[in-house]
Amino acid sequence: MKHTLLCIVILLTNSFLLSSKAKIVNTEKENGGSSDRVAQVDQSDTVIFDLSQSVINGNEIEFPVYFHSDDIVNALDFSFRFNQLNFSYDSIINLTHYLQVYSFYNTNDSTLRFTSNSLSAIGNDTPLVMLRFISTGGQLCSGDLNTINAYLNGDPCSFKLVSCVIAGLNETMGSEDQINIFPNPTNDRITIECPDASTVQICDLNGKAVLNTEFISEATPLHMNLESLSNGIYLARIFNEKQITLRKIILSR
Repeated sequence: MKHTLLCIVILLTNSFLLSSKAKIVNTEKENGGSSDRVAQVDQSDTVIFDLSQSVINGNEIEFPVYFHSDDIVNALDFSFRFNQLNFSYDSIINLTHYLQVYSFYNTNDSTLRFTSNSLSAIGNDTPLVMLRFISTGGQLCSGDLNTINAYLNGDPCSFKLVSCVIAGLNETMGSEDQINIFPNPTNDRITIECPDASTVQICDLNGKAVLNTEFISEATPLHMNLESLSNGIYLARIFNEKQITLRKIILSR
């Protein structure tokens, strides 16, 4: 624990020193000379969590993080909480050769914290790290991340969640032809048939659960009532130890 805290302190100190250095940047004067100006990170600078570019391998889900800024950036930090019912944090993959990174998941406040710094300017609008999670409940979407804080050069900035792509991108992560959902479209009720015992969640397109979790027994149809939901497109997460399947449900009255 002492070693972990020491690593965090060292990285945060480096981030502070590098961010202080990055405050001053050179600009050209009209007469060809140079002057110093203060580079100000603000809400126009954005850290981007791009869930639309998620890579899914079995029950592992990875998505890239990068930023957009008009300033020279030497330090990137962020923290957030996530849906612990369906996901567990695994690791961070450094996609660069120059960035020093460190992550820590604090079980006391259920928050994942990330800090990084570089002696050289960090690449803008290019993936820097991949965040890896283990899924027990389907695709990771924007509704699964919350309480997000982002910093560039130690200063608060805005953040952007690019949500998962439901249609076309890993809509099904398992054997789709063995699972039947009917009628679909529906006006209030659906029946789900699955060859294996599974857990079923109905979510909106942001990945937020909108109905209580249901369980389906092996080879026994599950009948679900959707009367409490408004018209629209929803996502059924059907998962077990073997596979994760994502299916769209259209509710139209």
